[in-house]
Amino acid sequence: MPGSEREFERIKAKFSEFEAKIRKIDERIKEMKKKVEELRKQAHLYGYVELRPVKNKTGTVYHYYYYVYYVKEGKVWKKKSVYLGNTLDEKFLEELERGKRIRALEREIRKLEKEKRKLIKKISKVINELSGGTYV
Repeated sequence: MPGSEREFERIKAKFSEFEAKIRKIDERIKEMKKKVEELRKQAHLYGYVELRPVKNKTGTVYHYYYYVYYVKEGKVWKKKSVYLGNTLDEKFLEELERGKRIRALEREIRKLEKEKRKLIKKISKVINELSGGTYV
């Protein structure tokens, strides 16, 4: 039976390794959600700025900035745009950056949660094999 004790210790070490990884992921998710909440307390915009050429009556082309965003109307997302002028306000750009940071953090949170689900699936698979297929 010494072989089975070594095997048991190896499995136990592997489980504690998985547990530590899951704990790290949970802590990181918690930190990131806290950052997202802090950023959401401040005003932010979800959209982007584009420079569009606009012709006047005589045919002269001017370039103006437009803020483009999407609005959900019923089941359909509609593209809307707002005229900003020929210069951009620094505060407006900061708000756009804040929105981008929030979306990047949310993407990272989703990626970490997916990794956590994979680890839990691996653990349940190992438990299922060890118990002879009775664990779900």
